[in-house]
Amino acid sequence: MRKEIKKYIIYIIGALIICVITIVVGNIVLGKSVQPEHASSKVIPKIPEFLELGFEQKQKILETIAQKDPQEAWNYLKHAVERDKKLKKVHELAHVIGNEAYKKNGFQEIAKCSHDFGYACYHGITEQMFLEKGPVSIPSIENECIKIFQKGIKLLRCVHGLGHGLITYENQDAYKALSQCEQLKKENRESCYIGVYMGYTDQDTKEVFDEANPWKFCSSFSAQYQRICATFIPTLLIKEVPFNEERYKEICSNLPELTFQEACKKHVPKRVISDIE
Repeated sequence: MRKEIKKYIIYIIGALIICVITIVVGNIVLGKSVQPEHASSKVIPKIPEFLELGFEQKQKILETIAQKDPQEAWNYLKHAVERDKKLKKVHELAHVIGNEAYKKNGFQEIAKCSHDFGYACYHGITEQMFLEKGPVSIPSIENECIKIFQKGIKLLRCVHGLGHGLITYENQDAYKALSQCEQLKKENRESCYIGVYMGYTDQDTKEVFDEANPWKFCSSFSAQYQRICATFIPTLLIKEVPFNEERYKEICSNLPELTFQEACKKHVPKRVISDIE
């Protein structure tokens, strides 16, 4: 009788051990297979919810999607813009997708880029390649751009991304960043200058811009950079002076040379209206 009871107890204990092992293993398997999908569904909101988020949160969402599939992130951003045609800083948001596209698939991914959002895909890919390889890579990145695009607007957009990378790499020091653009072929340098100024004027520029003397900002740069600098004076103005197209053009008229005045006026609607929408 005692032997039977002992066998019965051993049987129960064994069954309990098997149950515990089954539950533990099952949780591990389920945790691995289900949790990432569940976490992903929490991270990636529906478009209306995405539009309510702050800029940095939007960047994180797009980064998360692009790490899995850059094309999916691109489509997601396009749907967001279709929903809200005045979505702010969409160009900068699209840069993030270009950055992640390079990390995932390399520089050749740039051949798949479209012109959407101001060629931001091109900019983001070139920018990321530069940030990973540093200033020594500037000539080789330019050569890669030439190899893929030969000439024309797509080549210039490809090179332009270097300017974005340089201003970040040089910790917002525009003087150092612009000097690095000189490593490029002469016909490609202005695209790099524009990238530098775009990144530079996107920061808080109160300390560098004087409304009473708007040319003071550009006069501190060497002569070869001043015409491109003039095109960004409207971008600086919107940070300090309520937008009025006629007032802005009047300020442009006070710049020291006709070339600078025309460059500034030409970019009042182009730069400023896109910033305030």
